[in-house]
Amino acid sequence: MLALALRVQHLENRPMHTDEAVQGMKFLHLLEGTYQYDPAEYHGPALNYFTLPVTWITGRSRPGDVSETMLRIVPAIFGTLIILLIPGLHPSLSRPHVLWAGILIALSSVFSYYSRYYIHETLFVFFTLGLIVCLYRYLLYKKVLMLAAAGAFTGLMHATKETAVISWTAISAAFLLTAVRNRRSLNFHRIRSAHWLTGLLAAVLVSAFFYSRAFTDMAGILDSWSSWHFYLLRGTGGSVHLHPPAFYARRLLWFHQSSGGPVFSELLILLLALPGFIFAFRPKSSEKFVFFWASYTLFLTLVYSLIPYKTPWLALNFWLGWIIMAGMGISFILERLHADKYRIIGTGLLGLGLLHLGLQNFLVNDPYAADPANPWVYAHPGTGIAQIETALDHVTASHPMHKNLDIQIAVPGHEYWPLPWMLRQYQGISWRDHVSPDMHPASIIVIASCMKNDLVKILYEDPPPGQRYLYIPLFDTDIELRPGVPVSGYVRKDVWD
Repeated sequence: MLALALRVQHLENRPMHTDEAVQGMKFLHLLEGTYQYDPAEYHGPALNYFTLPVTWITGRSRPGDVSETMLRIVPAIFGTLIILLIPGLHPSLSRPHVLWAGILIALSSVFSYYSRYYIHETLFVFFTLGLIVCLYRYLLYKKVLMLAAAGAFTGLMHATKETAVISWTAISAAFLLTAVRNRRSLNFHRIRSAHWLTGLLAAVLVSAFFYSRAFTDMAGILDSWSSWHFYLLRGTGGSVHLHPPAFYARRLLWFHQSSGGPVFSELLILLLALPGFIFAFRPKSSEKFVFFWASYTLFLTLVYSLIPYKTPWLALNFWLGWIIMAGMGISFILERLHADKYRIIGTGLLGLGLLHLGLQNFLVNDPYAADPANPWVYAHPGTGIAQIETALDHVTASHPMHKNLDIQIAVPGHEYWPLPWMLRQYQGISWRDHVSPDMHPASIIVIASCMKNDLVKILYEDPPPGQRYLYIPLFDTDIELRPGVPVSGYVRKDVWD
């Protein structure tokens, strides 16, 4: 309940990030029946399909009725459900381990922040943990239903993000290490072939269902496998998201902007996880799953740190592993504080640490929700972007054409997001990546500030005398769509009058 409460409050307060806006528009296409999977962009369709039940429950199934809250409630729910999966790792994780891990996930600012983001990552982490839990339960009890569920989660991972291959590799590598360490205890060769086939069939059917639009477009299945080519190229070069190996560590462990703001840190989780890793890698440890989880966590951490392509939300994949290890670490420490006074001191210090995590949780989701001082704000619009919609609403409210008024918006490289989502109610917008003569004489023009000289030419230099319209500024100052992408707005004076 704590995790859900932290994730669902005021979901509409933060402006939509570009990636959220793109996915929001993809969902509207799904509602309109025009959705088309693109293997080169936007990831898999699972996020959009899992949003459909929200429209059914609310009764707001028209594209114009969809709100930011309706979209963001989906990752918020999945972000909470992650906690409910952890008890599935009992008995390898004791009940105190499970409890502490759940509390840490609820309070972790990175998990809370991106559980309020309409992107794929939270769903993907949930499906990945679901796969591991089901494999674990199958190895314990050899129930074919668990392997079928593992297959379904595998299919959901593939239908969510192409990075599934990284997680599958990490799981396989950790299983292999565990098997080498306990070669007499892991009897994979004794698993019935019918069970493996059941799991494989479940994976294929679930993935195919999403990519084929419920088996109505079989070409989507083939396209899904070609997507890895595009994302491999993106992950190794040619992207603005290339960062050094320490990118995640800096944001997770000690983040402070020189321009001001508090210090953000989840160093506590890393420190608490260290006893868990010591316990996992003890030479005489007989707990196979704990060794597997520790190996899996370190493998993912290493891979995501070394891959040049980085965005902050990818940290969720390996940080979950650290959090669960921290849950083990807390229990490991408290169980060894035998004297009452040491237990009281240890519990008090832990309480202060959890209070600090809770305070950070509040800060990243409320006063710093769109502030660059927040480690999880990345290429994000500032709150000032709302002025664009406010200004357009002011002009169109008194005009006979209302929201059908002709508006031209131009930004190089089509980098005008998240405006298509924000202005989705406007029917007269033309979206461009350059200034061209046919933009004259639009009623309203919004352009990247670097295009001002080009705009002056088509408005005042090219048209012959008598065909020039006077334009006045629509905004008091330039407004940033995101850092480094300022835009200017102009309205024709006769329209304003």
